Amino acid sequence: MKEKVIQFAVSHKTVNDPILSSRTILYVNENIAKESTNNSISTYTLDNIDYLNPYYCELTALYWIWKNTDSDIVSFEHYRRLFCNKSKSFISYKAMNKDKIEKILKKYKIIIPSQYHIHETIYQHYVDHHSKGDLDCLRKQIEILNPEYLKDFDLFFNGHLFSLFNMFVMKRKDLNDYCDFAFPLLNKVFEIRKEDILKRDSYQQRSIGYLSERLFNVWVYHNFKKEDIYYCPVIETMKNKSLFVDEIMDFARMLLGHDYYKR
Repeated sequence: MKEKVIQFAVSHKTVNDPILSSRTILYVNENIAKESTNNSISTYTLDNIDYLNPYYCELTALYWIWKNTDSDIVSFEHYRRLFCNKSKSFISYKAMNKDKIEKILKKYKIIIPSQYHIHETIYQHYVDHHSKGDLDCLRKQIEILNPEYLKDFDLFFNGHLFSLFNMFVMKRKDLNDYCDFAFPLLNKVFEIRKEDILKRDSYQQRSIGYLSERLFNVWVYHNFKKEDIYYCPVIETMKNKSLFVDEIMDFARMLLGHDYYKR
């Protein structure tokens, strides 16, 4: 039986870009959600945590997918960033379609954005731009709730490579496993750090979203072998361009022998 694939794209604003016509738009803005069309859904319906959106960002949409859908394969993207088609010789400006997803997942177990390389460690990069207290709290909660992940957490945060954007394509079982892992941890961090988080400006209040972007990498690192992962470039729909820097980074790492999965 053919597996059911749904491509979701999260948005907080009305979108009419034709490139998104094959996606189901998840509106996380309650007012805009009232304008929903045939290919859009409000995440303020059914089982939801949308009141946490200022702090959890796109995770409120991920929670909605987890609790209220049943597709065999889930693609999770953003209204202005989509996975794009890729071949050995070029990157197209076309967004990845369901046929391409099915073809890739016959060989790989998960699709995530191409990795970025930063000069400082991922830990130092995070504390330079966000709250050290939040990140240290996350590590402490992993030590308490998921100690089997602690080694991979430290390896990742002492490294220099990571996938951005909280984007992925994976099968339902893996989606469930990730959400079962991530939400209890992030909810606990928010509970502990909430008083401090609420004192910040709106940008830094998005801390749970920023933490999850890194935590997702830890989960991938722990659960998948290198050969299980398909790294895919991302196209910026608002700029009509592909993020070629992803491919440049891939090539540079190949030449330098850098490996995210070096153990």
